[in-house]
Amino acid sequence: MKVNRFVAAIIGITVAMSTSSVLAANVVRQSGVVLRPVYGDNVPNVYMEERWERGARPQQPKNRYVGARFDLTLSSFNQTFMLVSDPSDTGRDNFSMERMLGFDVTAGYRFHPKWRAEINYGYTGTYEDNDIVSFSIGAQYLTLNGIYTIREWTTTSIYTGAGVGIGFLATKFSAPGTFDLYAKTDKLSTGFAGQLQIGMEEKVSDNLVLGAYYKLGYITGHSQDILMGDQDIFRIKTSGLFMNTFGLGIRVLF
Repeated sequence: MKVNRFVAAIIGITVAMSTSSVLAANVVRQSGVVLRPVYGDNVPNVYMEERWERGARPQQPKNRYVGARFDLTLSSFNQTFMLVSDPSDTGRDNFSMERMLGFDVTAGYRFHPKWRAEINYGYTGTYEDNDIVSFSIGAQYLTLNGIYTIREWTTTSIYTGAGVGIGFLATKFSAPGTFDLYAKTDKLSTGFAGQLQIGMEEKVSDNLVLGAYYKLGYITGHSQDILMGDQDIFRIKTSGLFMNTFGLGIRVLF
C-alpha cells in the first residue's frame, strides 16, 4: 500500500513538472519575446530584447548596406605661378568656395548598434576658370570611414564620422597664343585624402534610408610645368584642395 502511494506521488510530481514546462513555453511563445546577443557570439552576456507578433518569426537585423549621394562641393585652394629662370617673378591666385557638382557611393557594414564601417568613393566634379591661362580642376577620392550614431529615435538618427584614404587631384592648364606662348598640360596626382562628416537620416522602410549630410574634406595638391615655347618653364603649384560638401542620398539595407 505504501509502495503504491509512493509510485502515485512520483507520477503526480512528473505530470505537474511536465505541465509547468508546457505552460512556461506557451507563455514565452505568446509573449513574443526573445533575448539575442547585441554584439555577436563573442560577448554572450550582453543581450537586447526583441519582440514580434504572435505566430511570426523575429526579423534578423540588416547590417549590410550600399548607398549613393549627390553632392554640391564648395572648394577652396590657391595657385602660385613662377618662372623657373627667375624665381622672384611670382604670382598668386586665390579661389574660395568655387562650386562643383559631384557624387559619392558607399558600401558598409554595421558591426555595433552605434558603429558602422564603410568604403567611400567620391567624385567632386570640376571647376573651370578661363583667363590668360585657362585651367580646370577636379578630384576623386577613396576612403575608409568610421561612422558613429550620436542619437537615434524611432526612425530618425544623427551621426558623425571620419575617414582617411587616397585622393586623386587632376588639373589641366592651357595658354594658347598669348605672348607667343602656346602650351597645354594635364596632371593627375595621387596623395592623401581625409574627411569629417555629420548627417541626419530617416528610415522610411525596412530596407531604405534617406539622408542629408555635410562633409569637410581635404586632398593634397601638386605642381606642374608649362613649357613657354623654347625659352622658359612656367611652374604652377596648386595647393591642397579644401572641400565643403553638402549632399542628399539613400542607403539600401540588406
